[in-house]
Amino acid sequence: MAMPTLSAHQVAAEIRSRVNADKMKVQKLLYFAQAIHYAETDQPLFVEKVKAWKDGPVVPDVWQADRKNTTWWDRPEEVTEFQTAILDWTVAEYGHLSPLQLRALTHRAGGPWERHYAGPVTSNEIPLAEMIEDIEHLGIKESREEAQRIRASRPDPFNPPPLPDELVAHLLNR
Repeated sequence: MAMPTLSAHQVAAEIRSRVNADKMKVQKLLYFAQAIHYAETDQPLFVEKVKAWKDGPVVPDVWQADRKNTTWWDRPEEVTEFQTAILDWTVAEYGHLSPLQLRALTHRAGGPWERHYAGPVTSNEIPLAEMIEDIEHLGIKESREEAQRIRASRPDPFNPPPLPDELVAHLLNR
């Protein structure tokens, strides 16, 4: 199923509409959203490449725009229900973590970031296929039902709607 690919700036705007996030937090949530979307569809969520920088996976265009305070991009008009579900789930799972906690999740020994980080003056791409390793390592697919149970048990005015049945079936059958 072909889905419209968004820009990382559009995805960042969608993330910011769901959670208060500084530059680092937005970067890590972009990384996880991209990895989860690619794992489920074999297509990227956004077109820009993710690079291995000192503080973890980074989308350089978004980082530079944040640094220059030019990040107030319009939210995209054409976000599919599936893309919305991926973003809602990513923010529900990781949006409560601090930027440093998210950084720690992407800095695991032997993980994609460690394999591609080559020092502060080099910017190596982290391939999409390798990003999936991080979400598999974190047990995202296996923890989905447990995460929903935990979220349902705590009062949360920002609790996203349940994932579409199509996505649930796909996640459970992987």
